[in-house]
Amino acid sequence: CGLGFSQFAFGGSTLLLVGVLVSAAILAITRPEFWGIIDRALSLHHLLHRFKSPIRAIQQSTSNLLSFKSLLFTVPLSAISWAGEGIALYLIFRSMGLEIAKLPAISIFAHSFGSIAGALSFFPGGLVVTESAMGMFFVYASVPSTIAVSATFLIRALTLWFAVILGTVVFIAGHQKSDLRALQPGNSSEGVLYGES
Repeated sequence: CGLGFSQFAFGGSTLLLVGVLVSAAILAITRPEFWGIIDRALSLHHLLHRFKSPIRAIQQSTSNLLSFKSLLFTVPLSAISWAGEGIALYLIFRSMGLEIAKLPAISIFAHSFGSIAGALSFFPGGLVVTESAMGMFFVYASVPSTIAVSATFLIRALTLWFAVILGTVVFIAGHQKSDLRALQPGNSSEGVLYGES
C-alpha cells in the first residue's frame, strides 16, 4: 500500500512515513507499559472492568504474533498473500476487457488500500468501507464505473466471503471448547500480563 501511495499520490516520502508509523505502532503495542496504560484506563470506571479479560487475551496474542521472530516470517508471507489478491483483482479486470496503463499496480494498490481502510474502520470484514475505498481509487484511476463495481463485488466475494464460508465450515466441523480457552475468565495465561512475571 505504501508503494502504491508513493507511485500514485504522494511520492516516496509516504513509503518512509508508513514504515516509521507501522514500526512505531508495533513497538508501542509490544511494550508492557502500553498495556499498563490500558489497564489503568479500564480501572477508572467499574463499567470498564469487564473489558479487562478480553484486553488481556489481546495482549497475550499480540506478544506472540508481533514478536520479531514471528514478523520475520509473517510480513513477507502477508505481502505475498495480499499481492496475490491484488493480482486476482487484476485478472478480474482483464477478464472484463479493461486495458489501462499500470493496471497491475492499480489492482494491487486498490486492494491493499481498501483492506487497510476496512480494517481501521473496525467494521466486521471492513464491510462498506473497503468497497468504498476501492471504488474511490478506481474513480481516481479512471476505471469505468460499471467495471469498477463488478470487479469490487467479485474480488470481495473471492477474498472475504469465500474465506468466511470456508472458515465457518472448518470451525463447525472441527472446533473444540479448548480452542477458545484464552478468552475464558480465569485462564492461567492472564497472570503474565501488563509486564508482570
